[in-house]
Amino acid sequence: DLVLLESCGKRHYKGFENVVRRGADRKRESLKLDENTLKKWKEEINEQLEDETQVNEEIEKRKVDSRILQQLVLRGDIERVKKVIKEGNVNTTNAKNGKTLLIYAVENGNTEVAQYLISKGADVKARDEEGKTVLMYALKGINEEELSLEKGEQNIIDVLIKEGVEVNAEDKYKTTALMIAALYGQEESIKKLIKHKAK
Repeated sequence: DLVLLESCGKRHYKGFENVVRRGADRKRESLKLDENTLKKWKEEINEQLEDETQVNEEIEKRKVDSRILQQLVLRGDIERVKKVIKEGNVNTTNAKNGKTLLIYAVENGNTEVAQYLISKGADVKARDEEGKTVLMYALKGINEEELSLEKGEQNIIDVLIKEGVEVNAEDKYKTTALMIAALYGQEESIKKLIKHKAK
């Protein structure tokens, strides 16, 4: 992991690829970029570069940036996230489970990273492959003990609701955000969700 972080910090693309290939966070390396993102990247790069080889190299660099970004989000490294993020890679997903960068951020309780991703266009209505929403993961990522001491920790719920997250969305198991809040005994979350018409 230290080698991986060092590669991330210094933007050593080949170094990053090598350490991932050798086993660093192998479960998290698989990312998926939608066709619109790749098309947009090609158009942008073609305006700046004429050589096809250079175009392909630049696209590969951007893909590596996206893999690096996922690692940094998982670690809550806000400063490096700001350096690596670009328009187009904020909504990359893990090809194995459909989780977006924003889902990883809220799931791990990284409120600052989550708010930054939202400011850069992260989709608050995104879902994983099981239909679980960003709000559901945010509820799982909240530390209830800290909530009882500092209400500000729950700010991410307010942000998501303000940005238009669907409070009554169901996953494929018919689970809702309100059910999750009840399961974890989150009284403040329950009150907030009910206030916004959660069922």
